[in-house]
Amino acid sequence: MKLSLSWIFDHLKGSWADYDIQELVRRFNTTTAEIEQVEHITLNTDHFTLGTVLKIDKEKIILFSSELDKELVLPSRTDAAVGGVFLVFHNKNDHRWATLADWHAAKEGLIGALSATEKELEGSWKDSFESEDYILHLDNKSVTHRPDLWGHRGIAREISAILKIKMRPESEIIKKFPVERHESIASSSKERPFSLKIKNPELIKQLGGGSISSISYCPSLIWMAHRLARIDSKPIDAIVDTTNYVMFDIGQPMHAFDAAKIDVKKIEAGCAGREQTLELLDRQTITVDPEDLVISDGAKPLGLAGVMGGASSAVNASTKSIFIEAGCFDAGRVRKTALRVKKRTEASSRFEKSLDPDNVIKALGRFLTLLSENKIEFKLAGPLALLGHAVGQEELKISHDFITSRLGADVPAAEIKKILEALDFGVETKKNVYHLSVPTFRTSKESFVKEDVVEEIGRFFGYNTIPLEMPALKLKPSSLSATFQERNLKNFCAYSLSAHEVTNYAIFDEEFLRQLKWQPAQTVTIQNPVSENWQAMVTSLVPHLIKNVMQNKTERELRFFEYNNVWHKSGTQVIEKKNIAGIIFAKSSLDFYVLKNQLSKLFTMLNIAAEWKEASTTEPWMHPYQTARIEVAGANLGYAGMANSTFLANVVEGSAFIFELDVQELTKHAATDKQRFTQLAKYPSTWFDISMMIARTISVEQIKKTILSADGRIYKVELVDFYEKDEWQDQRSVTVRFFARDAEKTLSQQEIDHLYDHVLMKLKNNGAVIR
Repeated sequence: MKLSLSWIFDHLKGSWADYDIQELVRRFNTTTAEIEQVEHITLNTDHFTLGTVLKIDKEKIILFSSELDKELVLPSRTDAAVGGVFLVFHNKNDHRWATLADWHAAKEGLIGALSATEKELEGSWKDSFESEDYILHLDNKSVTHRPDLWGHRGIAREISAILKIKMRPESEIIKKFPVERHESIASSSKERPFSLKIKNPELIKQLGGGSISSISYCPSLIWMAHRLARIDSKPIDAIVDTTNYVMFDIGQPMHAFDAAKIDVKKIEAGCAGREQTLELLDRQTITVDPEDLVISDGAKPLGLAGVMGGASSAVNASTKSIFIEAGCFDAGRVRKTALRVKKRTEASSRFEKSLDPDNVIKALGRFLTLLSENKIEFKLAGPLALLGHAVGQEELKISHDFITSRLGADVPAAEIKKILEALDFGVETKKNVYHLSVPTFRTSKESFVKEDVVEEIGRFFGYNTIPLEMPALKLKPSSLSATFQERNLKNFCAYSLSAHEVTNYAIFDEEFLRQLKWQPAQTVTIQNPVSENWQAMVTSLVPHLIKNVMQNKTERELRFFEYNNVWHKSGTQVIEKKNIAGIIFAKSSLDFYVLKNQLSKLFTMLNIAAEWKEASTTEPWMHPYQTARIEVAGANLGYAGMANSTFLANVVEGSAFIFELDVQELTKHAATDKQRFTQLAKYPSTWFDISMMIARTISVEQIKKTILSADGRIYKVELVDFYEKDEWQDQRSVTVRFFARDAEKTLSQQEIDHLYDHVLMKLKNNGAVIR
């Protein structure tokens, strides 16, 4: 975006010539936004003269220059008319039409017809002409969050705070005109011939308009045409130029319609409602979408709201009356329309940033003021109409302590007040608390919060004035179990399963889902997706793992795993959880039991007693009869099994083993106690097998407890075998093995025999018959 420094200083009480421009740019870059280039331009007006067209032939045009007191002969041009005034470049005896490039414009073409008085034709126009200026090339990307900086006045406000100079008040640049406020409709009247209506209030915050029943059409004003050309806006005529000047001046686009070309005397703003054709100002005919915002006469569109006007109601040399309009249109809708019709205009670039609704009426007032100041005669038919609800200023309270603690520097209260007032904030101080009225141009995009206020103060106070101090970090112990658990899971998949880790996008690839012939249900969708192909958050990690296989399908065997989040809806609630999933793919057949055994080692590693249960899966990519549900203590860990070959064949040929597990459930049931080394026994142990016939009603667990209770030196009892026969009725044969040792010495034979006898006695007391 190009900005004229002379134009900026029109809004300031001072002259740019009094300041070091390079230092000003440096300070602007450190406080506000990036100026990428500074272009110092000068113009030698001695090389230019105004000429009045006397005669037009097919191949030449004869002009008369009052300043040079001579006739000039130049090649023919299509926009010339007898009596028209044009700028001529002359150097000694060489004459040619002046071009936009002569005025340092990047656009190509000749400078159009100009308005000039008799004195100006004699050369007096040079006395007030801005022959020197600085053009600032502002990086657009650095001000996308600041709609107020898309006009010269907004930039001037920042510079006033930097240089600590006064702004010219709005009352000096915008005269007061009568205004009537309405909710959504301003009916026509005898005094005001046009009605004005908002059809979609949810998309149009404010709409303003006014009828000018008579206006003196004239070509471009020299000074205005020159300023517009310097910032690459092509001059057209005084009326159109003034609408463009208002946009570049205060950042609010507006439009002028030829009133005589609108028969029904209605101006409506809202959605088109149906497909219609519209010829734009650039003579391209487009099809208007029903969702596009348009300015219409109630039946047919007159222009694309916020993008470009239509040719049918364009101002031209025959215009004698106009209707002026300005609005605050929905940023998203304007951007969508501009991208669809491939018309990214200066107006749409500004509307996309969410403009200040209060600027609507200011733009109309600024337009009328410029007409008055430049002595362009006009008659306003009745008061201006303003539709929509008034936008109030946000109120905010912030303490001095909050500001200083966040900045890390003690900024004087007087300095804070001065900075905020320079930026048009209303400031009152009560008991160390600032009561702020935030200007609407700072809240049109998003609400202003305390931290935003701190940033405003910090950037003008100067971050380089804040003492450098390393931030204090309070360290406190915390559990690392989750981190180590994640590491263990990934290590198992990477080393035990020999799988490669992948990290896929958190949003489903709709194009791939169509290839899979599957669409998820209960998804969490993105409110403003960057693409129609990426809208729903993933509900499972498996589809994208299948996509990874498809992308590498030339390989005979592939193993991938992913550790990531998934999202799904439960009613209106959004549930987010962490899953780990894997796919083992081969072009040949795979053995379910071999792969099940490999995955089971994961549960062994985590010390989880996992149970594999038969399940009829709801996942379409799983085989209905070769899928297991994995549980522990009644809780569902996930599923594992063979892939459905029919489903897989949509994208790749082969077989696959797939699993997807809930990380939270895995972590919850994994043993958290660390396994510690147990000291080996110093003295040898001994063991005995005992076979017995015993009642079926006595469990093996009861037998173990009986043996352990016989002597404290017995430390382990194991079941070796058991056997039952029908003829034994309520008896069965059981063989157990018990182990014993003494921690202080080696057991003697006598002690061993005594211990063994004691065990036999205990068993017999429980009805056992020793065999």
